[in-house]
Amino acid sequence: MSRFTPDELSEAHRALLSTLRKCEKIDAAKMGKSQQTLLERRIAALKVALKLIEKEQTQVEIGMEATMKNERVYKMTFVSVYPMYVQKAEKKGRTKDEVDTIIVSAKA
Repeated sequence: MSRFTPDELSEAHRALLSTLRKCEKIDAAKMGKSQQTLLERRIAALKVALKLIEKEQTQVEIGMEATMKNERVYKMTFVSVYPMYVQKAEKKGRTKDEVDTIIVSAKA
């Protein structure tokens, strides 16, 4: 599914929900058989569309949460992370010099 903005999804959901409610209020007994069938299929299609929009809205929300978490990581400076690298390396039996060697070779 293409990516839509949260506002676009909300507006589409609102419009389809309004149409669904109007279709559900129609007195099908006054209609011919073919019109009743068409109305039933239209209602079913609207329900499917609403579910798909709700699913997409959930995915957009999850994506926004992940982006917010990633932004925090991207704002970290190397100076603030470096001591943590050294600490983790020392816990695994490595030295600060080994960490420095790996960082220098990664820059090249």
